[in-house]
Amino acid sequence: MRTRALAVRIIRQFTRDRRTLALLFLAPLFVLTLMHFVFNGQKVKPDIGLVNIPSFLSSRLDPDAARYVHYPDMDEARQDLENGKLDAVFSLAAGRSS
Repeated sequence: MRTRALAVRIIRQFTRDRRTLALLFLAPLFVLTLMHFVFNGQKVKPDIGLVNIPSFLSSRLDPDAARYVHYPDMDEARQDLENGKLDAVFSLAAGRSS
């Protein structure tokens, strides 16, 4: 019996407190609206530079997922990355372990 009285008292407090009701109903709607705007955008196709990537690896990359640009050396790729022409650079350094 005491449990039921306690539950009734808590429910009455919820119905009288306007701020709690607003948080209970409006906060999830606000979060869902923000998620809609964040996740309902345009697809991004990044520009990726490839340095010293063997042809058997670069042929396995999906051309629909990104635009790939081959570079002869890392300096030129790094310069384009700093200038904003590339979004990422993939490289395989032969004989180095770092």
